[in-house]
Amino acid sequence: MLASQKDRHEHELVTQAMKRILRDRSTELQLPSSPQLITTPTLWHLGTPFEGKANAGENALTLACLLHPTPALSGFPPSGREKADR
Repeated sequence: MLASQKDRHEHELVTQAMKRILRDRSTELQLPSSPQLITTPTLWHLGTPFEGKANAGENALTLACLLHPTPALSGFPPSGREKADR
């Protein structure tokens, strides 16, 4: 998966969408330049850990709602309704 341009491109779309949402709502946002391979007994998945501090007034539930659905679930670019909700 790490060598697949298709998988890396799709993962990058999701990562960039999440970064756009989180950068204005957090400080010290950090993420690696390339994804990691996450393995479980039943699947492999590309993952990128995000680290940062939420701005005052932000909470985990609000941020999770803003991040859902990701382009992996709803496609890219987001529809007009999804853009307005964010």
